[in-house]
Amino acid sequence: PADNPFYTAADGITATDYLYAYGFRNPFGGAWRASDGAHYEVENGPSVDRFAKVVSGRNYGWKLMEGTICGGGGTSGCPSGVPACNSPSYALPILEYTHSGGDCSVTGGYVYRGRQFPQLAGTYLYGDYCTGKIWGAGNAAGSWTSRLFARRAPNLTTFGEDAAGELYLATGDGLFARIVNANPISPTLASV
Repeated sequence: PADNPFYTAADGITATDYLYAYGFRNPFGGAWRASDGAHYEVENGPSVDRFAKVVSGRNYGWKLMEGTICGGGGTSGCPSGVPACNSPSYALPILEYTHSGGDCSVTGGYVYRGRQFPQLAGTYLYGDYCTGKIWGAGNAAGSWTSRLFARRAPNLTTFGEDAAGELYLATGDGLFARIVNANPISPTLASV
């Protein structure tokens, strides 16, 4: 895209022309938000999983940073002059969670674009593989928050979206379900 600071038309197509942002360890599912074209990404870390808005040219800090904390990756193998932990040159996540209480690995989802649940418009749904917790992340009044839904889907492996923008999820043990009630207190999953 035109706002990619790594693209140089003069040298033909090179490996750096495909870079847009860097400093990710293990992205686990991204989504575009139609209202503003923003790209959001979730990433699995050794002890912290994070949700970030991807901005062109930004460095998200791996392997020195793990979310908002200094990671255990050190600087070996990094080029000289790498900024230190907590440098303002690193882009911080919008939201993050630790691997406590059984959480272990973020499963990326989708930005809700359907019509069935207008209260979720623009909300990014994601979850945790081990506990099956499902969250909805949204930006209300300029502040990002994440709300936890009561229903869980342990072994959560993926989310899906149909042509109407309605969302589905699947687990490693065979559940394939459509989200049919987005009440944050007790969402309902209908097996498909």
